[in-house]
Amino acid sequence: MKRVLLLALGLVVSVGLSAQTITITGGPGKVPGTTNQVYRGLPFDASVSGLNGTVQRWSAGIGTVNNQNVFFTSSTTVHNVVIDRGIDNGTTGLVAVGATNGRGVARYVTIVEPPSNPTLNVGFCVDGFITATVNNASGASSYTWLSPQSVTTSSSSRTFFVTSGSTVTFRVRINGGPNNGQILETTQRILCLLTDPGFGDGPIPRGGVAAPELNAPELQVSTPIELYPNPTKDGLVNLRMVSADQAYEIEVISPSGQTMKTINGASSEYELDVADLPSGIYYLRVKGNAGYIQTQRLVVE
Repeated sequence: MKRVLLLALGLVVSVGLSAQTITITGGPGKVPGTTNQVYRGLPFDASVSGLNGTVQRWSAGIGTVNNQNVFFTSSTTVHNVVIDRGIDNGTTGLVAVGATNGRGVARYVTIVEPPSNPTLNVGFCVDGFITATVNNASGASSYTWLSPQSVTTSSSSRTFFVTSGSTVTFRVRINGGPNNGQILETTQRILCLLTDPGFGDGPIPRGGVAAPELNAPELQVSTPIELYPNPTKDGLVNLRMVSADQAYEIEVISPSGQTMKTINGASSEYELDVADLPSGIYYLRVKGNAGYIQTQRLVVE
């Protein structure tokens, strides 16, 4: 396939000769720190040296130069070379230069997928629990959270227990994929939504200060309740408790305060079926026999 492409360009081409060299010089399509890698679909710059005869045309094997399949110019440097797919649909691309004497030189390049633009988003806090999520980190294998808790997870979301009214820094490193090693960070002042233990009037926002009569003893643990996947799309939610040494009552409550489901048990892990609930935001409230209450936000899509 590569030989066919060279013949189709009408060039007698020398590949890899030291006297005749095409160099990838820059542009957003050049992979930083490399000499022979370009991002698929992003423009890069190239230059040629040691070519006998006057430069006549530039071309890209599977792509364009300045939006043209063959770009006629006498310049030894060109911009806006774009390779949008590889030879034989693989990861090898081709940049070629032809001279007025019919000779030419080509360079094969390795095509890699361009990095995405990941973002770090923080949800709202309910009873001290808040979820931070990394979005658009395609190809990532894991995430190392550096703050407010040091932990590595395979999930792009992590729930933390924070103090309402405090300023919290969320910091995470992406592992694997085009964005490998990139660190995302955001600092926010957190005001939690504190819920009425009776839920008679639904959730009550209090700017991070609970009325004394609404306070309930808190479970002092280093790891909060883990709820995943959240949001849930197939109606199944896994709930992992921090301890199974006492009985729990789990309630799924609507924003209006209506109890939609109730589960009792002492297992450390549950699988909740919420497929029959309409799409929306709910609160998962866990009550222990010691009287403490914890609330987690649940999104059903």
